Amino acid sequence: MSAPASSPDSFRPRRTAQGTIVGMPPVVREHFEPWLREAGFEPIAGGSSGADAKPLPLVPGGAIAAVLVRGDVDIAATGTVTSVEGDKVLAFGHPFFGAGAISIPMANATILNTMVSSMRSFKMSATGPIIGEVVQDRLTAIAGVLGRKPAMLPVDGTMITPKGKQRFHVDVARDLQLTPRFVAVGSAAAMVGRVEAGDRGTVRVQGRIEAKGLAPITVRNVYSAERDGSLFVYGAIDVARAVSLLWDTPFGPPPQMRVQIDAEYDPDPAEEWIEAVYLDRSLARPGDAMEVAVQVRRVGGQVTVERFRVAVPHTWANQEIDIVAAGVEAAETVAMQVAGEPRPTGLRDIGKWLSERRADGRIYLLAVRRGSGLKAGVEAHPFLPPSAVVLLGGDPNREQRGAGLAWEEARTRPGIVSGLARTSIRVESAK
Repeated sequence: MSAPASSPDSFRPRRTAQGTIVGMPPVVREHFEPWLREAGFEPIAGGSSGADAKPLPLVPGGAIAAVLVRGDVDIAATGTVTSVEGDKVLAFGHPFFGAGAISIPMANATILNTMVSSMRSFKMSATGPIIGEVVQDRLTAIAGVLGRKPAMLPVDGTMITPKGKQRFHVDVARDLQLTPRFVAVGSAAAMVGRVEAGDRGTVRVQGRIEAKGLAPITVRNVYSAERDGSLFVYGAIDVARAVSLLWDTPFGPPPQMRVQIDAEYDPDPAEEWIEAVYLDRSLARPGDAMEVAVQVRRVGGQVTVERFRVAVPHTWANQEIDIVAAGVEAAETVAMQVAGEPRPTGLRDIGKWLSERRADGRIYLLAVRRGSGLKAGVEAHPFLPPSAVVLLGGDPNREQRGAGLAWEEARTRPGIVSGLARTSIRVESAK
């Protein structure tokens, strides 16, 4: 939504940075173009002279680039050098993103062609080797230092399709606001550009995030559709969202990080819907082996049944137990309703929560029962003695809960799973 006329932003000069993009398929460009334009980045097809090209000296009036993504996909903003004094460089004559203090690679650039238009003229350019670091993005210019090599966030990946396995790599500039977005843009472009896929199929994506000081974090999901050209884009966005949750936090600056994305494409779409859940009895006792049948319908009409066996524990005696069969979205909703919202107190909590999130492509069977408990940080502690809840519940980071997950099992399915079915069973006391 645009700022109202009374907003200070409406009086702020806004210039658009001309950006060169190399290696971005049209479907990816179309998906991200609204955000790029909103951020003041005008995406234009361009070229790259490669990282191994010989660096050239900067001169006033020459071209310069601020590099956002480099590797199998190149994204950079191109502008004009204003002045060079020793190792200090001023350029653009207007803000890039207006981000203030930044650390983005600075590179040579070459103007390939000037396209004249009554609507908007623009220059096509090629990005050259990195020669320094852009350190300031201010209202009147960007400023850089020659000879520096800023750290970037490496993203490595593999693509498995019916034709074999391919690898990709991109490096993303480190910036508090921009990095997660360009992780999504760069990795989506790299994946889509390496598969001859149409608008249909199933994509399984696994992301592994290694952040300094944290255990490795794994993010998994499945995407499927009869007609949707953005299947790989969704996977890249989900991994980038996980990066974003670790990147911009109240717990300190972004950690050193690297990302691995492994994707597998099947040209056959697989979408299923949970229709019903059935129990083999209406009354149970502790020690019983209860069978649960979950009826699933695949888009197209085929119906299958997934069967679970649940050993009824003594802790369920004299209670009504809710049995829920669900896809990932419904399962996450049920779990949050009974366990409470996560309240992270540091990056480790965020990493733990990310690693434990449920993924699509599975049927989740949950058993919910009443009982006092606590949510502490991102961990649920259900079914505590009432005295322990009273003793520990005074901490503002702990939330008292009245129910919890008593049992859970997941079964892998061929594609995405949606829907929810619920029933309940009464458990009597043992004989």
